Amino acid sequence: MAKRQKPLYSETRTITADGKEMDLIRFHKEFIEVDGKQVQVMSNWKIHNWDKAAVRDRSSGRVRKQYFLFGFEYHEEEFKDRVRDREGMPWYKNPAMKGVERF
Repeated sequence: MAKRQKPLYSETRTITADGKEMDLIRFHKEFIEVDGKQVQVMSNWKIHNWDKAAVRDRSSGRVRKQYFLFGFEYHEEEFKDRVRDREGMPWYKNPAMKGVERF
């Protein structure tokens, strides 16, 4: 029986084609076979960027932005909400959670 492990690391790349810049991400994983040999397995490239628009089209006079997270496209408002939800104050520093044990 094969055993899968968590992703080891990710690789990012920015490519430019036809006036478009695209930010890509790929996760590297390890796959352990029954006989003990380790074979490195990589996932496919996905359009992704947490910091800004993942696709920037400069072919026309102005910049057209498209927002992607792990290959899924989002509208600008949805993207900002997801980024905002990802970051924030930890529960133990939140003043509303003082005195509440979390176990």
